[in-house]
Amino acid sequence: MSVNKSSPLMKNSLELLRDNVMSASKEDLVLMLFDGCLKFINQSILAIENKDYSKANTLCIKAQNIILEFRATLDIRIGLAEQMDSMYVYIYEILLDGNMTKDTALLSEARDLVRSFRDTWKEAIVIARKENAVKNKPK
Repeated sequence: MSVNKSSPLMKNSLELLRDNVMSASKEDLVLMLFDGCLKFINQSILAIENKDYSKANTLCIKAQNIILEFRATLDIRIGLAEQMDSMYVYIYEILLDGNMTKDTALLSEARDLVRSFRDTWKEAIVIARKENAVKNKPK
């Protein structure tokens, strides 16, 4: 099934996505990247199950690139950066191995780790926003 990118619905969807990205906070952009990474891993697993190995490769590379971006943007001044980098390296390596061998178990392991990172990040955003609301509350 092909998608008509010039259809009004698709144009509206793309415009909405662009607007969401342009207006998102840094924290929300990271959350969007985690969600995108999960989407690409899930789609890659499905493509492998459907024996569409070329598509699986393309999707898995997209997930790998997001992990590389997370590594590149780590702030080394943060105490946990070294441990996070080690986890990103591990996730990248299992994505790479899973992609090369078309092993859905490896991709599932990567997905579970990314989901855990995403869920922790989401929780941190909620906590930070609550703390900021308390700090900025008029006295």
